[in-house]
Amino acid sequence: DEIFSYTPTRDDVDYPAKLSPTAQANPSHGGAPTRPLYSTWYPTLQRTLMCLSKLYLTVDTRIFEGLASEAVESCIDSLVRSSRMVLSNGTATQLDGQLFLVKHLVILQEQIAPFDISFSFTEKRVDFTHMKGAMQKILTGQSQGSLFSLNARTTILTATTPRTTDNQFEAR
Repeated sequence: DEIFSYTPTRDDVDYPAKLSPTAQANPSHGGAPTRPLYSTWYPTLQRTLMCLSKLYLTVDTRIFEGLASEAVESCIDSLVRSSRMVLSNGTATQLDGQLFLVKHLVILQEQIAPFDISFSFTEKRVDFTHMKGAMQKILTGQSQGSLFSLNARTTILTATTPRTTDNQFEAR
């Protein structure tokens, strides 16, 4: 819930300014700024990876796969929404928003790889698009035979049955 319903702050979507080195120079590192690697990661990405790392090996693999798929999907949705918000900060371009998304998706992909599980899911959809034309033919009398004939009833049943489609997605 903290991932899906996260409301970003102005600083969260302040790209590309967030990428500029703002940390103080550290003399022990040759004057180079030191910041944690994850300091520029979007908060939902941090939370997703933290949650997954805490759950990994503590719950059954099938349970982890289900939770991980849901967390990764929520994280991706959050990143997509936030990439659009990057544009609203006034200084970012459309390219900045796209780079924000690509950067975080690559990080997510790299960080979930060690979990060595399948992050795939199947989406089932019901397709009604073919039914419009069939119903028009039936109602305008363009179908073969009388509306009450056996042939017409068979046509109605076959033409007005919704189709289902399965799409397999791999989140890795």
